[in-house]
Amino acid sequence: MRAYYALLIVAFLSACGGGGGFGAPPNPVQRSAGTLKLVVGPTGSILPGSTTGSRAKPRFISPSAKSVSITANGALPATIADISAGSPNCTGSAGSRTCTITVQAPLGNDTFAIVIFDGPNATGNQLGSASATANVTPSGFSVTATVNAVVASYMLTLSTPSLNPGTNTATLTAVAKDADGNVITGPGGFANPITITNGDKSGAFTLSATSFTGPGQSITISHNSAASCANLTTLIASAPGAPSQSVTLSGTGTSLYVTNLGDVTGPVLQFPAPYTSAPKMLYSALNPDNLAFDLQSNLFVSVAGAGFVQENAPPYTGSPSAVIGSGQFRTPQGVAVDNKGNLFAADFGNNRVLQSASPHPAAAVPIITGLNSPTGVALDPACNLFVSDANSVREYTPPYNGSPIATVTSGLNGPRGMTFDGSGNLFVANFAGNTVVEFAPPYTGAPIATIALPANASPNDLAFDPNGNLVVAEYQANKIIFLAPPFTGSPALTITSGLSLPTGVKFAPPVSAPPPGLHLYMTQLGNDSVTVTPSNANGNAAPIRTIIGANTQLSQPYGITVDGSGDSYASGLRNATVTIYAPGANGNVAPIRTLNGSSTGLNGPLGLAIDSSGDLIVSNFFASIVTVYAPGANGNVAPIRTISGGNTGLGQTYGLTLDSAGNLYVVNNKSQFGGVDSVTVYAPGANGNVAPIRAITGNATGMSGAVFDVVDAAGNLYVSNATAHSITKYAPGANGNAAPIATIAGSNTGLAQTGGIVLDSSGNIYVDNDGNNSVEVFAAGANGNVAPIRTIIGPNTGITSPVGLALAP
Repeated sequence: MRAYYALLIVAFLSACGGGGGFGAPPNPVQRSAGTLKLVVGPTGSILPGSTTGSRAKPRFISPSAKSVSITANGALPATIADISAGSPNCTGSAGSRTCTITVQAPLGNDTFAIVIFDGPNATGNQLGSASATANVTPSGFSVTATVNAVVASYMLTLSTPSLNPGTNTATLTAVAKDADGNVITGPGGFANPITITNGDKSGAFTLSATSFTGPGQSITISHNSAASCANLTTLIASAPGAPSQSVTLSGTGTSLYVTNLGDVTGPVLQFPAPYTSAPKMLYSALNPDNLAFDLQSNLFVSVAGAGFVQENAPPYTGSPSAVIGSGQFRTPQGVAVDNKGNLFAADFGNNRVLQSASPHPAAAVPIITGLNSPTGVALDPACNLFVSDANSVREYTPPYNGSPIATVTSGLNGPRGMTFDGSGNLFVANFAGNTVVEFAPPYTGAPIATIALPANASPNDLAFDPNGNLVVAEYQANKIIFLAPPFTGSPALTITSGLSLPTGVKFAPPVSAPPPGLHLYMTQLGNDSVTVTPSNANGNAAPIRTIIGANTQLSQPYGITVDGSGDSYASGLRNATVTIYAPGANGNVAPIRTLNGSSTGLNGPLGLAIDSSGDLIVSNFFASIVTVYAPGANGNVAPIRTISGGNTGLGQTYGLTLDSAGNLYVVNNKSQFGGVDSVTVYAPGANGNVAPIRAITGNATGMSGAVFDVVDAAGNLYVSNATAHSITKYAPGANGNAAPIATIAGSNTGLAQTGGIVLDSSGNIYVDNDGNNSVEVFAAGANGNVAPIRTIIGPNTGITSPVGLALAP
């Protein structure tokens, strides 16, 4: 259940009127009796199957409210009243009620403190509070206050866990809940604001604000790598009375790149997120040892066996764009690149560090000498250079040619690769000690943590992934492991595919072209957008296109479909509009056509379909009608057909689809058929007040919160049930109170508030989920509590309160 904290209208009216009854009170403080009116619940309606506040605009205080305490000028006793759904003070239902309470207050300028509780008699958890002032007179008074919700818990969400190199932005949002688990959506603020602390002190990451004072707000995080060597920050959120949380934002992308020292072919590998598939081999080199990226995503690899550093431009599969230091290095190992493009490389065999300035001539310049077999180099947020050699780590400040400003030896045993977390802590891979040790600035003390690894691990390099996991290259074990904070448990993920003595690990933006074939078009209520994602995507896969912005005219987009020319159509529930976009539309683009205006008959347009003649078919939720428009319809045009009237059986129409014969299947959420869900079926070309040729409805159907449907080539009907978190399948020709022939439901399915549903040519079932912002893909014929064969989920996907789904090239 989600709660909506709205404006609270507090009206105090004299019970006596005029000034009568207040002539000579026995008490020294004159008081006026009046009433307090609380409206608890929506003033509008929530769409069936909807749990997201942006889908409709209800007004709640909290559905868990049981009592209210009202104090005037801080004087006790307070007025305490029952405002539960069954209270004699209230009328209406639990979700929508109006309560009237008798209140007394001293004459004069009063300040009222109003507190709402989830228990009776002002007990239990505080759900909200307000303060208001009023001039109390014998003839009455009124006051308007805003109830601010008390935040008990919250969840932080980043629009992306990583930012591409250079100057980019990400958006941080917070979903807050009250003590009873109701989501707070406003328009009131937070009684206890959520404060955000930025762990980066270098200036690379900046925040547009440092707190969430109410629901619906967002914070923009900007990243300017040119201002600092920092590429990671930890954002810590805190609110009085609520647990703190943190998220990690990276200045690099999600693909993992690995160097393999021991393989005969010497491959440099790329693992796209979520890192569970076999890697892609970019190129081969003679014993590649380590790697780094510059701000332009150029890849630098130290080729230990050949004695140089090789630079490759994206996508890294062609000939090198530069060969650096050939004839100067003797077994180059660790490499790093600063924000100006300067390359630093550990010259293991010559006991020194060389620097090559961008654009990287063949020659490199020694800047640090007299070392003891240096293996690793790293840059901290201030661009100080750290060098590991023998049993020490040395820190140098620019221009790096002087004595070290610090030398770290405590807890080190064969240190090699190094990295920094979002708070500037240094992590060092202890190759000989099978540990990773962590140091806090200024790094000269004892380690603040030691992470033990198996005896045969021999950690050689470290990196943080965009989600804040510590990634360790275990050289002898031929593994790469991901350790979740605080890095002390079992690995969250272990990679072994394609590895042979892995030495270097780094993250950089994915550069491979998207796969050809079909794409998933998905409407996103969370940010009024349409995303386009390859249909074979898996895990935390980013869309290849996103239609978003003011120019798009998207406004609560629900339905989505694509015609044979590649034009995409989206229905706007809020603005009663259907917008049409050209093939390949991306970003803040204007539609090429719009259907809008009084003549169109559009009233809460929701489901969309295009028949074999190119006619556009639209279900209208608020009007319980289906309207049909000629191909190419544009502007304020009338429909060419309308299915409407008492004979149609249409209720609150949701999704619709067509079978191969052109029959139209309309989902009616809480339809006219006994007030239960149904799918009504109409013959091709149906028009007017026509009866359906079939209607699937009744308790045996298993429909619950039915929202979208699709028909396969054999005529089987699939229905997505948001409330039941299920997919029900019906035999061809099913009619009446027909039981499904298959039901996908249960904890293994991952289904949560299902929305749009489509099928591919192999019969695989795709369904999006508002409850967990995902797309689940099930094998053809799936039935029961089965796991999906793929799940598209994660912050990179752009999925935020998904609804409509279409499958098209």
